[in-house]
Amino acid sequence: MKTLLVIPSKGQTQYLPELVAHIEKLAVKPTDIWIYLDRPTGRERVETMRYLKDHPSITLKVNTGMPEYVGHPQMNAGEEYFLAGHVRNIAIEYAYVNEYDSVIFIDGDCMPEPDLISGHNELLDADTPRITIGKRKEIKWGLDDQRVASPSSLIRIFGPNGGKRITSEFYFVDSGVVWTCNFGINRKGIERLYEMNTQLYGRREVFSSEFSGTWGGEDGFLGLECLYGNIGVYSLKDGTNGIIHKEHERPVRKYDHITFIDYMEFRREELLARMNSFGMEVPPFVPRLELIQQFSRMRAP
Repeated sequence: MKTLLVIPSKGQTQYLPELVAHIEKLAVKPTDIWIYLDRPTGRERVETMRYLKDHPSITLKVNTGMPEYVGHPQMNAGEEYFLAGHVRNIAIEYAYVNEYDSVIFIDGDCMPEPDLISGHNELLDADTPRITIGKRKEIKWGLDDQRVASPSSLIRIFGPNGGKRITSEFYFVDSGVVWTCNFGINRKGIERLYEMNTQLYGRREVFSSEFSGTWGGEDGFLGLECLYGNIGVYSLKDGTNGIIHKEHERPVRKYDHITFIDYMEFRREELLARMNSFGMEVPPFVPRLELIQQFSRMRAP
């Protein structure tokens, strides 16, 4: 498969040597590899250029601008906009125009395991629209994924469920499925999301610009679009196809969990209403808390 591996990076150049070392150990190499700096400082840009001179298989890309539309501006004055979705959209458009079969994303603070590319492409090699989700392994969870290792987690999408299509609405509503630190999409998936977002929002994109600006949510919303739009979402089979996430604090001035959940819920209700207005077959809107209660009752002994 013709595959593009894209690594958006914002203020993460300290991880570059370790990241490149892990890339070189990939058992199956992607066709092309991009490290995509988002509005870097001059120092970040120069340091990355110097380092990658000795690694010609990796291409440096730089985003210096803003998207045409920003749907969710920063809540705190003076904070930089979060534009990871915008950067991913640029890469996806390039891949689509240049006829790549799949695009795989990790983040600049994520170290890929050897079978990352083969793990995604095994499931993305299909004639149907698909996205794929792999593990984010962290030291605090015993080098496993929070969704597996946390005693309080109800989202069991890996282990014996790996390699299967995820269909539980509750999993998606709780933003527990699509994490773009380890994410893949095939060409059919890109086409379907282009069609949906053009029809529903008037913008030909994969990651919704409604989430540009404030940190987070663009990946969870993409999962909802896939769930309701009949795009298959698959978790990777267990193995060495995860990423190892470097430990760091979340930016407190960029991230507010309650606001994040409320905004996601607002956009989910709007999405279902828009899809219904265009005659698409979708379930009725059930508030998040009701879905949690329903799911808990189903799991009760």
